[in-house]
Amino acid sequence: MMLFLFMFANTALATNWVYYNNFSDGRSYIDTETVYRSGNTLYFWELVMYDKDSGVYYLTGDRSTIRYEVKLTSPRTMRELEYHDYDSNNKEFYYEPTPSNWWNVYTGDFFDGMINLALRYAK
Repeated sequence: MMLFLFMFANTALATNWVYYNNFSDGRSYIDTETVYRSGNTLYFWELVMYDKDSGVYYLTGDRSTIRYEVKLTSPRTMRELEYHDYDSNNKEFYYEPTPSNWWNVYTGDFFDGMINLALRYAK
């Protein structure tokens, strides 16, 4: 476990990944130690672990870390600030430092639940 946390320390400074949800190809976690709220803006990291090949890009054992920015407005909007992809040998094979476009988050969807979980740990 310590090796796993050390591996991502330079990316997300993670110390406490908490399970969020399963999806078709794997599992999702958020890092409770890096959740930060400033007014109506929330920042947090997600860890995605692929338990099976996605059929397109990710293979079993690959991982991604994604940093989000969320506007806690109505409706909520969010974007990826950066993300990192790692293979099953923990070698980074892709890094995207450019923020994505904003998208709307709808009540009850996957991202809405993840934001609600992150809000429980916001500092």
